[in-house]
Amino acid sequence: MIVTKDPHMEFVAVDSKGHKQIVYNDETYEHNYPFTFEVPFTNEPVPSTFTVTIFNLTKQHKDFYKKGMHCWINFNWGKDPKKIAEGFISNTGKLSNDGTTDSKVLTFTEGTNYSNVAARKLKLKKNKKVNHYKTVKSTEKGHYKNQRYSTSVVETYKRGPKKGQKHVVHHWAYRKVWVKPKTTNKRVKSRDNKTYFANRVYRKGTTYKQVIEGIAEQAGIKIAKIDLAKNEGIKKSFTAKGKPLTLIKNFVKLAKSEMFYERGKLVIVNPN
Repeated sequence: MIVTKDPHMEFVAVDSKGHKQIVYNDETYEHNYPFTFEVPFTNEPVPSTFTVTIFNLTKQHKDFYKKGMHCWINFNWGKDPKKIAEGFISNTGKLSNDGTTDSKVLTFTEGTNYSNVAARKLKLKKNKKVNHYKTVKSTEKGHYKNQRYSTSVVETYKRGPKKGQKHVVHHWAYRKVWVKPKTTNKRVKSRDNKTYFANRVYRKGTTYKQVIEGIAEQAGIKIAKIDLAKNEGIKKSFTAKGKPLTLIKNFVKLAKSEMFYERGKLVIVNPN
């Protein structure tokens, strides 16, 4: 038997920076802020739409609510909260006034919004060996070395038509010279690990279901049920590139199936 007393109700909204605003009511002193909500339950193949009406909030608290913000409603008879609806704000509504009371209606759609999951979620972190070069200072010690130089002597022709004439003859000679210490830049090679990101590739023959499950798992998309009308293998290798939900929709279409929300959960079913 459910005892309908001691009600506790909360409307919680969280912005993209993690800031949370809670409208709370347990019908006790200083915790008796009234707000109303409509949470229809349906088996229709579309996300349910809920509304929350809040009253007489300050401008700062009213302005907190923005389209796309994550929100949920907790309600229970007793102190243990139970989440009865969750989704994302789709419409913040306009402020209305009946002369004494300000009211604002917020509309939100049930289920997790996966359309905003970025394509980068499908990137895999990989490592590879690459050449790496760096320049270091290298000092060569001072040392002696043989240096060739040219020397000349005057000689006299001893035969031929120029016999008796003098002429200069050059010869090579060697001597020891001191080379001062010298600092130079030296390029040193090494092998290092390089991290890069790449898209996952599904091989030819991978089934539609395997591709859908792989993309969903990598992107953090929760699919409660997968029942495909057609589950063939892909004809050629496929690189998962683009928004995850869009890729999943494409494979659901190839599988002659349908994807929708059922009580807030994403499901893929065989329409037959």
